[in-house]
Amino acid sequence: MRIMFDSGSTHSFINRIALKRTQHLPIHFNQQHYVMADGHTTFEVIGTVRIFIELNYIKTNIIVGVVNSLCTDCILGMDYINKYKVNLNNKQKQVQVYTASQKITIPMEDQSEKIRIICRTKKSEYLHPYEEKQLKIISQVSFGQLLFSPAYHITHIR
Repeated sequence: MRIMFDSGSTHSFINRIALKRTQHLPIHFNQQHYVMADGHTTFEVIGTVRIFIELNYIKTNIIVGVVNSLCTDCILGMDYINKYKVNLNNKQKQVQVYTASQKITIPMEDQSEKIRIICRTKKSEYLHPYEEKQLKIISQVSFGQLLFSPAYHITHIR
């Protein structure tokens, strides 16, 4: 399972499909909506569940929000980082997790593959240089509102 530590997230989340591949306690279904750090993008949590994460034979646990779509299998946010006094040591490319009796050190893995999601606007729109506008798009992402900033190479003068 791919896990990402996210110090910008107050809560932890797991992808529903990744959760199905694990043994877990029952999901408490209670729909909630969260706003991402950009202040615009929203996503829906369908419920919460306590998951158990084994790191180097040491078990940790946290209550996570279950979502239908996520950029990775599981995001561990500040709730997990604070609970286990996680140290994200970027210089040494290590993650250190502290339990009551032990310190676990695991290597960071670089995300070498770029994730590309093909999307297109639902209808043609003209954007002036540096203009921001909400657009409806067609995409493989099945949830939420996404913030879209066109790349320079796809802009042109009309």
